[in-house]
Amino acid sequence: MNLKQVIKVVTMWILICSLVLSFHGFTDEIAMAASDIQEEESHLFPNEEEEKEEKKEQTIQTAPFLEMTYGEERELQVTTDGEGTLTYEINSSSEDIVELIPPEETEYWYKIKAIGVGTAVIKVTAAETESYEYAELEIVITVTKADQCIAVEDMEKKYSPDPFQIEPELEIGDGKISFSSSDSDIAEIDDSGYVTMKKLGSVKLTVTVSETEFYRETSQEFTLTIKTSLSKPVISSLQSLDGGIKITWKPVSRAEGYEIYRKVGTDGTWKRKWTVTANNNLSVTDTAVKEGTRYYYKVIAYCYSQIDKSEESSLKSKKYLTAPMVYVSQASNGIKVTWTYAYGSSGYYIYRRENSQSVWKKIKTITSGSTLCWKDTSVKSAKNYEYMVVAYSGASLSADGTISGREILKSPTVKKISRISATKISVQWTQNTSASGYQIQYSGSRLFNGRKTLTIYGNQITAKTMSGLSKNKTYYVRIRAFRMVNGKKQYSEWSPYKNVRETKTASISRMQKGEKDFELRKYAKQVLYQYDTVQGGCTDGVYGYFVMYDRHVEKCKIVKVKLSNLKVVKISSVLNIAHGNDMTYNSDMKKLVVVHLTENGKRVSFVNPKTLRVESQKDIIIPAQLPGATASELKAIKRFFGISYNASRKQYVVFLSKSTDFLILDQQMNVISYVKTSQKNDYTNQSVDTTGDYILLAQSPKGGKVYNILSVYTWDGEYVSKIFVRKGYELENVFHVGKTFYASFYRSYYKTYYTKEKVKMRVKGKMKKVTVKVRHKKLIRDNYLYKIGTL
Repeated sequence: MNLKQVIKVVTMWILICSLVLSFHGFTDEIAMAASDIQEEESHLFPNEEEEKEEKKEQTIQTAPFLEMTYGEERELQVTTDGEGTLTYEINSSSEDIVELIPPEETEYWYKIKAIGVGTAVIKVTAAETESYEYAELEIVITVTKADQCIAVEDMEKKYSPDPFQIEPELEIGDGKISFSSSDSDIAEIDDSGYVTMKKLGSVKLTVTVSETEFYRETSQEFTLTIKTSLSKPVISSLQSLDGGIKITWKPVSRAEGYEIYRKVGTDGTWKRKWTVTANNNLSVTDTAVKEGTRYYYKVIAYCYSQIDKSEESSLKSKKYLTAPMVYVSQASNGIKVTWTYAYGSSGYYIYRRENSQSVWKKIKTITSGSTLCWKDTSVKSAKNYEYMVVAYSGASLSADGTISGREILKSPTVKKISRISATKISVQWTQNTSASGYQIQYSGSRLFNGRKTLTIYGNQITAKTMSGLSKNKTYYVRIRAFRMVNGKKQYSEWSPYKNVRETKTASISRMQKGEKDFELRKYAKQVLYQYDTVQGGCTDGVYGYFVMYDRHVEKCKIVKVKLSNLKVVKISSVLNIAHGNDMTYNSDMKKLVVVHLTENGKRVSFVNPKTLRVESQKDIIIPAQLPGATASELKAIKRFFGISYNASRKQYVVFLSKSTDFLILDQQMNVISYVKTSQKNDYTNQSVDTTGDYILLAQSPKGGKVYNILSVYTWDGEYVSKIFVRKGYELENVFHVGKTFYASFYRSYYKTYYTKEKVKMRVKGKMKKVTVKVRHKKLIRDNYLYKIGTL
């Protein structure tokens, strides 16, 4: 046996011994020695071909460190690249920490289950194969405590003062359960899980399970939403009342009360305005409102001492409109309805009912907020009509306006008037079957001064002849119907007058003292000086009173003249009555009343007619609302130009500057109504006079016109006619005593006069003083009184 063979035998023996020793727990030193021998052999015989291939190193492939929690089960995925049989061994100290579970028939991998808490070691070995060497690996497993699992979900509850219990299910774990709330102002919870709701809202509740041997402390958070137990209120109506808006809502079951919120305008802020109990209180009235302003409202119901509050009702809005005040008057062929302006309105609905019926019928829609009168011509005679006006703006309505009624008797219409002889005229008119008869008036005056009246009983008579008239004289005729009610006559309005022959210009004659024209300044002499322009004028029946104006200093004097002989009785001192544009005599107060026009334009002065001294003054207060006028029209009133007191009506008429509209005032000068005239003649306004039937507006020409005129109106503002008066001079005022009308005019012109004066001038080359005739021009203002012929 050679040396090589000996070495192989020794090597094999060593390997065998090493295997034997390895089974008995011996160290690997023998194997290492054998390996060294083999290596030595390879060095000794490097070029000698080995007779057999060496085994490869086998590697076990898995994670050497694992982390698990108690109760967790995991597959132990271990592989080897040498296909050696794998075996698993749990360290004896680890048997209470992990458990190895062999695979089932359908499974491939071993499983590890954490059954304790701590560190465990599992050794994995791979058996030697024909090609691979034996291998082993230790797997270190760290097992920690597990989280406990609590079954809770977010929840919603309707508010109730009675506590309710939360009983969460502990799906994993064995700790003790406790509870907490993130906001005890919304809800509190005790350790038994009983929740006490404090108010509406959302709160985070936490369930905590305490730490145990195998489980760590665990918390679970969920949301409790406390919602109202009340249904949402519904606003049933917003109703305008006189002075407020009434908010009404439907009852909410179990509500103890309601909160009502208001917002002013779209940009306003919501504010709680009212809190009411639910004792059948289902409405409030908002009286803190302004006309023309839109208000928004919403309602919230509450119970349990206002802890539980419902959702807000849907908001509703309404523009507050004042309820119009309604006035009616009989007009020609109908009833005139007038009402006060509702600020912010788009228009008005007019309602009517007959003979106090219970049902109102809408008969007219006015589409302009500034239109404040309307004539109802569809009425029938002998019926009583009541009217109501409601302002509107979109869907917003005012409260019902005041109710005003009138029994209508239509005026007859004059069909024909003709002169059938020099002293007779014939009149024909339409029949009114509801009338008991007719009344005819005729006069040589279109103002019916000195009129004669005929009464005809029976409505079937429709013609009448008047005799004993003057030849070649114009006569005016008007007619009205009457009906007997409880033994008394009820009249219709007068028909518009008709005449036999129309005269366009009233005759006038200048008043003279002796054989000379009466000129105010001339007969007042030097006392008037610069007070050279007549303005207002009036009479107490005996004397005429005339305001003389000094335009340089805005002051006036009053001249008192006896009308029967034109004697200047008295001239006042300088009076602080500004322009003094017009004046009237109040026979009840026995005072002259003067309008200022300039400076305090709505001020009137009361002058003693005996002393011609100002005894008091009064500023006329314009109300915020008046029948017939808008708020802006009333606000625009700055001054008055004309005034007249009518003793039969006990009322003043005051005309507005730069307008032919006028105000009606009572005896105490409180404004009653605003009257818009139906026609405006384009002349300069001067003064006003009144009769029981008519208002005469004195106007002077402008814009190329040559005649002065008197515009005649009814007291309702209906235009009657235009009377032409003398051209050339400027008409300043008009007044009357009985049937006689007076007027004052002024004219201005330049008077030429000459004086002799010495001046230096060159005569034949030398300077000499020479007497020459010098021409001058002087502005003269004359103020005359006239009587006006029959009007």
